[in-house]
Amino acid sequence: GSSPSSNHLLIGWNWKLKAFLEQKGITVKYLNYGISGTTSTDGVAPTRLGYVLSAGGNLMVLCFGMNDGVTNALYTNLVSIITQAKAAGMDVIVMPVPRTPDTVNSRFGEADWLTVNRYVYLAARDAGAAYVPADWLVRPGVGGLGIADSSYCNANLRNHPGGYEMSL
Repeated sequence: GSSPSSNHLLIGWNWKLKAFLEQKGITVKYLNYGISGTTSTDGVAPTRLGYVLSAGGNLMVLCFGMNDGVTNALYTNLVSIITQAKAAGMDVIVMPVPRTPDTVNSRFGEADWLTVNRYVYLAARDAGAAYVPADWLVRPGVGGLGIADSSYCNANLRNHPGGYEMSL
């Protein structure tokens, strides 16, 4: 719903995906139904999910987990969202939770972050959705974007990747 004259930044995975599809000649109408501070339980609620499904989209990019924390409900809710989206004719791409720094302000520590992303991955796998393993780029001891671990998701000192991190 942003107007062309808004000050929104066009960074992040959805904007890259949109640009890629448009380069392939596909017309994209980007509908953003993300609501800050919500959980997968909010996302699977019939009123909210029904609104998204009734929009008639062809592709859903799904990312929950940051506000859920470590709970089995995350897996169950994601499987339900994916299943319903697919039944409505959508393809689904599931994104992992961005890495939070191991600091006092962080949303959760490394072990919990790994567990949350495991739930997200398993939900995508079990419900037949695509999964983009962006979490592998920042997995401790495996990947790396060339920035300090304490800088991940540090735009708000807690759980939001900044412009530079998203550009990587």
